[in-house]
Amino acid sequence: MAKIKTIQKLATNYLQQFNLLNATRFLFLDILAKLFDSNLIPSYSQTGEDRIIHAIIDIYGKWEKADFSSQYYVEVGCNEPIKYSNTFDLYKRGWKGLCIDGNELLINKFKKLRPNDTSVCAIVSNSKDEITFTEFSDSGVSSVNQQHIEEWKKYSKIVSQKKITPISLNELLDQYQVPKQFGLLSVDVEGHDFEVLSSINLDIYQPTLIIVEMTGFNISNVDSSNIFKYLKNYGYKIIAFAIGNAYFLRSNSI
Repeated sequence: MAKIKTIQKLATNYLQQFNLLNATRFLFLDILAKLFDSNLIPSYSQTGEDRIIHAIIDIYGKWEKADFSSQYYVEVGCNEPIKYSNTFDLYKRGWKGLCIDGNELLINKFKKLRPNDTSVCAIVSNSKDEITFTEFSDSGVSSVNQQHIEEWKKYSKIVSQKKITPISLNELLDQYQVPKQFGLLSVDVEGHDFEVLSSINLDIYQPTLIIVEMTGFNISNVDSSNIFKYLKNYGYKIIAFAIGNAYFLRSNSI
């Protein structure tokens, strides 16, 4: 009986989040997976980021009273709507949010697959100066950071380069009426992460949890990181670091 109720709940949720075809597809796949392994826990992120996010939500949400009640996320550098996504499992659970990427083809995929999200093609930065966005054949490494581009063009083919006038994250949050307090901010923009984070006024917009890619971060010398110092000044505490990603929680939540 409990299993039937679980399936009914999933079906109701998926019908709210997806069109009929995708709701049926994901429900079938989830039921099939559970039949073969009842202990299976799905993960869609590249290196398990969504599993860590869920662990933080479950632990701090229940025990430390961190506020994830908005069930809203903002993802900058969202890339694919399923593959390597930090937010797809949250979306399946009923969350929604603002998803931003410089690749228009990927944003169109989001619009088709995740209709309850607001999906926007844009480059986010703390400056209005025109910037060159380089798309690689491996879309996951596309970037505006020149050092990153020079390194990755050894391994992946450049598909296109185009000049774009960036927009601040604060402007996008204002434009799309994002809640002032929301559950998750995920930033993964291949070397341009500090510029994204510093374009949001964290006195006004207050994500409970921030996950940001910090390749090369030295956990034994955290003060050498601009991102660490910037978020610390706004009351965030680093609570986890794994495979290039740091997880920051607002200090007044713990």
